[in-house]
Amino acid sequence: PLETLKSSRDLPMGPAGEGRGTCASRSIDGERGVMGRHHYLEQEFRERLRSDPRIFGFLESGSLDGIWFWDLEREDQGWMSPRFKKLFGYEDREIENTTEWWRNNIHPDDLGRVTDNLERHKKDPSHPFDQIVRFRHRDGSTVIVEVSATLISEEGERPLIQGVMRDVTGRKALEVQV
Repeated sequence: PLETLKSSRDLPMGPAGEGRGTCASRSIDGERGVMGRHHYLEQEFRERLRSDPRIFGFLESGSLDGIWFWDLEREDQGWMSPRFKKLFGYEDREIENTTEWWRNNIHPDDLGRVTDNLERHKKDPSHPFDQIVRFRHRDGSTVIVEVSATLISEEGERPLIQGVMRDVTGRKALEVQV
């Protein structure tokens, strides 16, 4: 027998495909997985992510060293999270949310490769935008980051790209020693 599990927000539930949040049915013995498109906890998580800024802050601080979001129609416009800026030695207020900062601080040998990869990803979103990139830190040292990004716009929509960074400077230093 199937039982419908409701989220704590008591979303209307029903057979898969009916109404908002209608995809959280599991068998009592665990035989069946999630019916429909999303598990009820995924839906609840997404709702809480939208409504509670602490969740976004936790995710960013617990798993990422920086997040960025760009408007590719207006290529000078890009938002960088406070942790992104801190990674390079700056407070949030010290760097404007434009793409100019990264263009000026990316290692010159990496800039062409990154822009080429971005253009390839824009033309073909299945082409991965995952790479290692060097940036100049405020103190003049080099910070090495692993960057992952994805185009999030549908055809006909304004082109947007979201990305995350992970500091791999320490890992790269160890690789050189080995």
